[in-house]
Amino acid sequence: NASLTVGVTGTEPYVYQWRYYNGSSWSNVANGTPGGAVYTNATSSTLGISGITVDGSYQYHCYVTNCTGSKNATSNAATLLVNALPGVDAGVDQNIPFGTSTMLDATVTGTGTFTYSWEPAARLVNATIEDPETKNLSETTTFTLTATSLTTGCSNSDAIIINVSGSPLAVTTTADPATLCSGATVQLSAYATGGSGTYSYDWTSLPEGFTSSLANPTANPTVNTTYYVLSLIHISEPTRPY
Repeated sequence: NASLTVGVTGTEPYVYQWRYYNGSSWSNVANGTPGGAVYTNATSSTLGISGITVDGSYQYHCYVTNCTGSKNATSNAATLLVNALPGVDAGVDQNIPFGTSTMLDATVTGTGTFTYSWEPAARLVNATIEDPETKNLSETTTFTLTATSLTTGCSNSDAIIINVSGSPLAVTTTADPATLCSGATVQLSAYATGGSGTYSYDWTSLPEGFTSSLANPTANPTVNTTYYVLSLIHISEPTRPY
């Protein structure tokens, strides 16, 4: 939004008419010229301007007459500079497995250099760069990028949806037999479901001493022992676009 005000001296009352220079001649202001323009109070001392969607340099003046129209004056021209918004494309929507991460591939164009702000920032590794990486996502998330030109101060935004499919990882464990004599062999088994990708297993025990990276290891406990397994999803690392 912008406003232009004309100052007049003389004998009141005055009649005002704001005009716009179309490149070759002056004409009364009209909504839509230039593109998107909306004018208010075009016949008062202060003209309201909003909605212009085309960047450029635009000139206005005010034609003022007295009540009889026998005396008139035209103000000097005022220039309104409309800066272009940055062009912001947050990228193409993506589909990823539950619990994984991905790179966002945004494009920002326009005048000068830019600052970047992504929301929700808490779900990104670095929310102040053009192409951040998401943290491991457990639900579909819409990310919005706002880019601001340091030259013009103008900002623009765009959004991208990262669709998350799959379910949380679940791990089932068994020990066969569950009761045995000291030093005998027990067969441990782990089975992971959910997520996407290949699984790896990280076994340990209390009391400490037993470790294994097998899905189905064996152990020979000499005392009562609790075994734990951590299952990890292995996925391909996201590739940063260049």
